[in-house]
Amino acid sequence: MRSIIRLVALFTLLVAPLPAAAQLWDWSQTPANNATVDPSINWAEGMPPSAVNDSARATMAGIAKYRDDHSGLVTLTGGPTAYTATTNQGNQSGGISSLVAGYQLCFAPNVANGATDTLAVDSQAAKPIRSQPATELVGGELRPGTPYCVTYFTSNGGEYILNNDMVPAATSLAVGSTPISGGTPNDCLSVNGAGTTLANIACVTTIGASGLLASALGSYEQPINLQLNATAASNQLTFAVVGVNGSNPSSSNPVLVNFRSQTTSNGTAIFGSVQAATSFTLASTSSMGCTTAVICRLWVEMICQTESGGNCTSALVAASVQSNTTQCFPLMENQLQTTGSGTTGGTTINTIFTSASALSNKAIRIIGYVQATWTNGTGWSISAGSAADPSVQVFSPGMHKPCDIVQTAYTSSGANSTTTNNWTSLTTLPTTAMGKSAFSLTVTPTSALNLIEAVTQLQIGPHAGGVAYIAYIVNNSGTAVAASVAGQAGALGSPLFVDYLTQAAAISAQTWQAYFSSTSGTVGLNDNTAGTAMAGGIQNSYLLVKEIMG
Repeated sequence: MRSIIRLVALFTLLVAPLPAAAQLWDWSQTPANNATVDPSINWAEGMPPSAVNDSARATMAGIAKYRDDHSGLVTLTGGPTAYTATTNQGNQSGGISSLVAGYQLCFAPNVANGATDTLAVDSQAAKPIRSQPATELVGGELRPGTPYCVTYFTSNGGEYILNNDMVPAATSLAVGSTPISGGTPNDCLSVNGAGTTLANIACVTTIGASGLLASALGSYEQPINLQLNATAASNQLTFAVVGVNGSNPSSSNPVLVNFRSQTTSNGTAIFGSVQAATSFTLASTSSMGCTTAVICRLWVEMICQTESGGNCTSALVAASVQSNTTQCFPLMENQLQTTGSGTTGGTTINTIFTSASALSNKAIRIIGYVQATWTNGTGWSISAGSAADPSVQVFSPGMHKPCDIVQTAYTSSGANSTTTNNWTSLTTLPTTAMGKSAFSLTVTPTSALNLIEAVTQLQIGPHAGGVAYIAYIVNNSGTAVAASVAGQAGALGSPLFVDYLTQAAAISAQTWQAYFSSTSGTVGLNDNTAGTAMAGGIQNSYLLVKEIMG
């Protein structure tokens, strides 16, 4: 009878439905507490032998579910602010809730998050997802399909804290209706309209929002959110400042420009917020110093017309021409500038013109240049430009300013050389056949409107019977363009210096040469009249070719 009872009990155990498994989070660090904590695993004393394999497999299954809940394979639903998650372990009634301190889950969002997000796991109460305790997400930190891990903490009413280094949320800049100043929240930059303002940062740094932004702008050589447009209409040339979206500046689309302070006793950077349509137009009669019918580079500047309270409260667009074929004038942003008379431009080179006449002691910022052509009796037209030499260029870090050296080529030698080729026509520059080439250099200009300066110094003198001697520069066409002449000054002669400046005219390679000659007899280069190098070859002659930003 007892045998029959045992068989019935065993049959009842085998055919009974398996109990639901508990989460791994229900397991205890105390071994004795794990005898019956998980209904699917029976490690109790006196357990039947037939339960061993079931308990081992159930243990493996529990670990596998835990693994998959930490691999990022759980895909969230809902969103973009209220997410839900169904885990592999699940939440069992009567067991420990999933909302226990230290609970972890790795998931992939189905959609990007908005601001102030929550997560409900296995139908438990929704709790905030936060970047750190009590700090809400602002939107854009969670990207679809990207795995993230959270840990549950009971602080602040319960919250899921992200374990990852998050991708920063995409931000947009919005500025109040007045130029930013003073460090008050209404005048500060806002992030996605979520209330995070530069004033909050200023409270920590104590330098104020205005000072913080001016310092940030001061580290850049170009304005922020600026596009430079140029148009030629009715033979007039107009320069306009717009936002990078092509629309006129406004309170929601400001162009931010930094200047040096107009207070010369300090080195503080100030900034202006351009929030309205801003342009400057040259009249058809305003040549700006350009040669008629020859392409010309006009530098475009912003002028701080009015400075108040550490800010530029009024800014103007201006223009100037800084070079021609014989001169180059630097455009100094570190110096306060004076503008020319008139409001539609002028006719002189190296003069800044703007829509306000005769300003003085004003800070400027170079914002770019425009390449255009002025024709006497007609007016302005914009040149086509090319990929290598655009007609409109916004100024950016690394760009050269007027008169900057763009590239340099140099060669020198102390070796001696002679020629019997003579310069016979003393009223005109010699040809290449009347002398001998001492040096040759090839350069490729980066812009047709840049300048080329060729400089040579040749140590020449009579070798045998020379009466007068000449050093001259020959251009890419093989034509002498500049020279220096000296009479016989002694057996060793003297150095002759020649300097020539011209416009590059093209962006193709061009070769420049230094020649020497005499009116009769033999002339020597670095020669001591005895047929050997002067001073043992340490007395050098040279040729230098520079490209200069025009």
